[in-house]
Amino acid sequence: MLKDRALEVHHEVTHDMANVVGSLFLLTNRLQTVMDRDFEKKGLTTKQWFMMAVLSKLFTSPPKLSDVASSMGSSYQNVKQIALKLEKNGYVTLEKDPKDQRVIRITIVPHFENFWEEQVEEDVALLESLFDHFTGVEISHFVDYIERLSIAIEKR
Repeated sequence: MLKDRALEVHHEVTHDMANVVGSLFLLTNRLQTVMDRDFEKKGLTTKQWFMMAVLSKLFTSPPKLSDVASSMGSSYQNVKQIALKLEKNGYVTLEKDPKDQRVIRITIVPHFENFWEEQVEEDVALLESLFDHFTGVEISHFVDYIERLSIAIEKR
């Protein structure tokens, strides 16, 4: 009897974990759809915005595309395609590293800085609308859970 209950609990927990993973995929798709709709007015996609956020928050000098890809959790080829579109729209420049011609570095340009200055209020409004039903403690726990899941994913 006790063994049956233990098996039942294990099955419920496994089901809940599968629901978490499925919900994460669903939320990611929905968030991207909402953000793509908003950024479309500016001629951007959510992935382009994300690359710009990574560039502005994580790097103080022009990074290698491979470093940006790693920071974004994406492939080099995907990041290069996004960077080429940003370059075409005047947000960044792509240049070969003078010390190693095989390396491509991405540099932000003034138009990029102007975009972020104008974007701050919209980003804050988006975040507030997404998290207005959460307490500060809940958000803190949420961040902790995401970090722990990220660590588990990194180990795979």
